[in-house]
Amino acid sequence: MIKHDNRFFLFVIALFCAMPSLSVYIYLPAVKNIAEKLNTTSSLVNQSTSLFMIGFCLAMVFWGSLSDRIGRKKTLTIGLFLTVLGSYLCTRSNNLEFFAVARLIQGFGISSGTIIGMSIVRDHFKGNVLTSSLASIMLVIGFSPMLSPSIGSAIMYFFNNWHYIYYAISIYAIVNICLCLLIKESHQPSQNNKTFMDEIKAYSVLFSNNKFILYSLCSGLAFACYFAYVSISSTVIIGVFHFSNSFFSLCIPFNICGMLLSNFLIKRQLKKTEETGSLIILGFISSILGITICASSGYIYLTVYGMILGMLFITFGMSLFQTLFTSKGLSYVKENVGTANAINNIFRFGLASVGAFVINQFDGIFLMKALPTLHVIILCIILTLFSIIHRKSQKVDIILN
Repeated sequence: MIKHDNRFFLFVIALFCAMPSLSVYIYLPAVKNIAEKLNTTSSLVNQSTSLFMIGFCLAMVFWGSLSDRIGRKKTLTIGLFLTVLGSYLCTRSNNLEFFAVARLIQGFGISSGTIIGMSIVRDHFKGNVLTSSLASIMLVIGFSPMLSPSIGSAIMYFFNNWHYIYYAISIYAIVNICLCLLIKESHQPSQNNKTFMDEIKAYSVLFSNNKFILYSLCSGLAFACYFAYVSISSTVIIGVFHFSNSFFSLCIPFNICGMLLSNFLIKRQLKKTEETGSLIILGFISSILGITICASSGYIYLTVYGMILGMLFITFGMSLFQTLFTSKGLSYVKENVGTANAINNIFRFGLASVGAFVINQFDGIFLMKALPTLHVIILCIILTLFSIIHRKSQKVDIILN
């Protein structure tokens, strides 16, 4: 039995949480091949990711409340079995419509990993220990998008058949089912008996928690900023600039280095002090620098190298926001943690889905111009929301003093 004080505990949780990113990244080298087999375009195949994210978000409401009701382990097991089913159906697809529906089912099941994984961590940890734990998990998760494109490219190289990519996802889900059986149930039995009205009340209470909602929105927007790039990366790098799958498999890991560095920096900072304001400022500076590089690359120089470099700085800044804002938001939640994680991830992946849909309305070289424009809009919204949170905190301090 793997307990929460075991050195492998956070690694196992990270494996649960990494399933969505693996499922999104591993298939990217095969987008062109999938489009050819399904007699469609790469852009339409990429838009199936939006449907995957919709299924992902819709399921979060279900998984969050169900885990609060029957426990984390049972809920996760059900979700992982559904992931295997959805992945298998992807391999049976003969047209884009069936493929999109299969990805919807896959997304519905995969979302259980993120929701339950984060809920288990929140069950065990609070405060800066929670922030540090989330940073550790994000460090492990960061390797998923680094390795996934390479795994996808290797599968396409050896098998030359995109079906095997979804077989690999099924195997990963089965491994996680086995790991789920080894961890201890973290949910308190006294919280398991809930009626439908209790669930409605839980959502109502959480949505009235202004700081939790605002921090969750900021975290979601930060992820949307990065995911917009992910959704068009293969189209731009392989489709527009005609680079190889091997080159593409190196581009995503290069950007993910920003995510790894940001979470390493958070862990290091928390060992010295509890103050995180300087990290948030650093996030804004890094994001502005990255957007400037991306904009000059898209509007002036038209080079993919500038876009990749700019995204390194944007990923660094937005990853700081993601971890810090998620932790701060959850710190204001005292009960119904599973439901709170559901709301947090609905914002995160829902906004990512919207961002991916908007950016994929453009095509070809125009994608490089649309990307920094979208990033500017998102960063301005994050800055506005953070200012609102800061003003609310100042008012509370004035009242208390």
